[in-house]
Amino acid sequence: MKANPIFIGSGRLAFYLLLVVWLTWPLAADPAHRLPATTSPCNYDNLHIGWAMAWQCHAVATADADLGQANIYHPTDSALFYGPPGLGGLLLFGPIYALSGNPTLALNGLFLLANALTAWAIHTVVRRWTASSVAGFLGAFTYLTSRWVLWKFLPSAPHYTALWWFPFLIDAAARTEGRVRDGARVGVLTALQCLADPVYVAAAVLGPLGLLTAGRLLRRATRASGLALLGGLVLAAALLWPVYLPYLAVRAANPGLATQSYWAHPIFLDAVRLRLPFGFLAETRPTSFAPLLLLPIGLGLIAAWRAGVALSEPVRRGLTHALLWTVVGLLLSVGPSVVWSGRDVVLPHAVLWRWFPFLENLRAQERPSVAALIGICLLVGLAYRVLAAETRRVLHGGKAAAVATAVLAVAIAGATWLQYSHGLGLPEALARRPLPPAYPTRIAIGPDTPLLAQIRAGEGPLLELPVIGPFGDFMPDFHAAAMYRSIQHWRPLLNGYASYWPASWPERMRTADRLPDPAAVATLVADTGLRTILVHCSFLLRQGWCAEWRELAARGGDERLRFVAAEGDDLLFEIRAGG
Repeated sequence: MKANPIFIGSGRLAFYLLLVVWLTWPLAADPAHRLPATTSPCNYDNLHIGWAMAWQCHAVATADADLGQANIYHPTDSALFYGPPGLGGLLLFGPIYALSGNPTLALNGLFLLANALTAWAIHTVVRRWTASSVAGFLGAFTYLTSRWVLWKFLPSAPHYTALWWFPFLIDAAARTEGRVRDGARVGVLTALQCLADPVYVAAAVLGPLGLLTAGRLLRRATRASGLALLGGLVLAAALLWPVYLPYLAVRAANPGLATQSYWAHPIFLDAVRLRLPFGFLAETRPTSFAPLLLLPIGLGLIAAWRAGVALSEPVRRGLTHALLWTVVGLLLSVGPSVVWSGRDVVLPHAVLWRWFPFLENLRAQERPSVAALIGICLLVGLAYRVLAAETRRVLHGGKAAAVATAVLAVAIAGATWLQYSHGLGLPEALARRPLPPAYPTRIAIGPDTPLLAQIRAGEGPLLELPVIGPFGDFMPDFHAAAMYRSIQHWRPLLNGYASYWPASWPERMRTADRLPDPAAVATLVADTGLRTILVHCSFLLRQGWCAEWRELAARGGDERLRFVAAEGDDLLFEIRAGG
């Protein structure tokens, strides 16, 4: 009896979900109350994306809520579009949040399920090309053992985990002929994958796909296929236009947007520059796979070149397209300058940054290499398939060949695991530390937020203090925490954290930093309609910074501020009528 493909596919997905759960244990032991804590951005970036996706669910469920007019950076228009909205992740986040009302559970569900889905998608496509489940597993395992995936970036940016369309898009583009339905399939998959992130993931998709389209259009033999791909790109553009329109409006309203960011500081910009010769394998890049995998990839490509026409058409096509997406993805991640052995090298394409100033907004140059990550995962599976076939040919089949191919698969998986978990055999420039025995997590902000009942009972804009750190920074962790707390009440919030901030926001925060100065109160009330101030005295900002607020609370307030309540180290004040 032939096995049900749906049952088999579900079983494989369940296997990869269990594998992800094991690799991130004990995160799944308490997904409703804890979040990943593998890097410092986990203190703010995942809170921002959790807020963004929760806001969109709230806006859809609430008839009088405008999707773009999110509650941060009040009174800024289109506040949602100063950062990524995580539209691609809503497919998983939304149902979990709708059923549970718990953004932490929904964030963890997205992170675990999406990574399992992407591994499953890689396995599915590799197996489709090679007819080998072992090859599919090795490709999927390569993805899960890139430290960028489970440790360095995706835990703090779970919306980027919505990459499961990528392998299917590469496969669809590879198999596109001149049929309308081929182009339509590519267009829909392109739009769906670009929703993961409309900037960097979109670049990773459109760069290789645009080059493939142009290459096919230039050759008469493949022109019909190129026209189908071009039609797919046009369809994707039509589907994505409503997503990009508000971003263009924000850009038009902020001519200096590239400088309006916590991350525009030269220190941060220098940190993301590519450092050669080993920079492509750095943990901060999507292509932080086990370097030993370059050996089977190289040997597999050599064996494929020697085999020539003896290769099956799906394997040959898969190798060609996996290489295309890998090479173009790597090239897209190279900025206007690189560091080579400690020296700055300005590259010829730096002129593009002078011709097109909007490129200054693309700060995280490494992220488009996510195309290369998916391409390399496919290459690993394909390379194993080629090497296994060559091994069987040399050994003339039989038990010896079966044992040799099994040993080859175990060796590839074992070497990958050792370099992933322990950083063995790496050059000093990569120096990956061994992973801790347990996946780091932290307690998330929950519905038991202090003074929540009083905040819900109030109306109008809210400000949480402090807003500026001891070194004059805008403390992304504090503002992101205020945003995450606002999920419980959805009142307009003067605080905010995203990829960029509105031009007027820094001065507004400097005014807020002068509170409870009466003049500062009057200015904020006039500019924003501020009604409530929540002061967190437990935040160790600077010596004695909260003493004035405690004295004000002890007096019951003043002519402008009325003390409402205290809980622990948190103090709540309301603006008096006419204040």
